[in-house]
Order: sequence, then C-alpha cells, then structure tokens
Amino acid sequence: MPTIVLKIDVDTYRGTLEGVPNLVRILKQHQANATFLFSLGKDHTGWALRRAFRPGFFKKVSRTSVLEHYGPKTLMYGVFLPAPDIGKECVEEMRATKRAGFECGIHCWDHVVWQDNVRRRGESWTQKQMQAAYERFNDIFGAPPKTYGAAGWQMNPYAFAQLDQFGIQYSS
Repeated sequence: MPTIVLKIDVDTYRGTLEGVPNLVRILKQHQANATFLFSLGKDHTGWALRRAFRPGFFKKVSRTSVLEHYGPKTLMYGVFLPAPDIGKECVEEMRATKRAGFECGIHCWDHVVWQDNVRRRGESWTQKQMQAAYERFNDIFGAPPKTYGAAGWQMNPYAFAQLDQFGIQYSS
C-alpha cells in the first residue's frame, strides 16, 4: 500500500503534449508512480483572462508565475488563437502514459469552462460536460475511468451524482 500518492492534474494542451512525457520519463527514472488526470476537450486557457477583473487576481498571478508556467501561447488559446482539442490532438501522449504503467483518469472536459461555471449550473449542463469527458476517455483508453479529479476542486451536487452513475471508484 502506498504511503504517498501523487496526483497530476493535466489542464492544458501544452501540459499534455510537453509536460506529461517529461514527467513520465522522470517518474520512471526514479521508479515513482502517479495518477494522471487529463482535461479531454478544448484548451480555453485564454478565457481565464476574464478573471483579471476579480478581486485578488493580480496578487495571485504575481504569486503563481502564470506566464512562466503556462507560456504566452497557452494564455492566448480561445482568445487570440483557436483552442486546441486536447483529447483529439494528444491521444498518443495519453496512451503512452497508460502504457508506461501510470493510472489515468478524468480531470474534466474543459478546465476553464468547468471551474468558472460548475457552481452555478444545473443538472443538464453538468451531465453534458461530464458525459463528454467520459466518452472521450473511453475512446482514448478503450475502458471507463476509475478515477476523477475535479478541475479547480469545483463540484456541484449533480456532479457528485454523475460520478456515482459512472461507477467512479474514487475521486478528488
């Protein structure tokens, strides 16, 4: 039984394309295990710029090095650049993660859309978001997910019910 569990939330196209293969290599090199939770729809990271108008945003940005972590191109997805479809364009990176022996699960369909909307949305919207991610996961991996990790740690009562309907074994 593991004493420490490492959960890696993969939010962006760049993170899936570049970060995941590097993390897989490093983790394998150190014989460490992890669970990778993938965003499976479009990368609309640029839409998060709307948060600039919320109180405390600039303090958080200066504390978390947003530009350094995401890069300017990622911050333009969905605003000045088309949003890449992570689950269509990064299938091989995701499958390679599973083949390397790492557990894979769902993070969300669209990270920004989920995080910014789920607390105010109803059953139909929630089910549509989660169903899209569930179906895409099945298409990529050929099996249903066992785990789910909520984007931005945001959920609503309908999302919890949906996890039960999917038969998710554990979640965060």
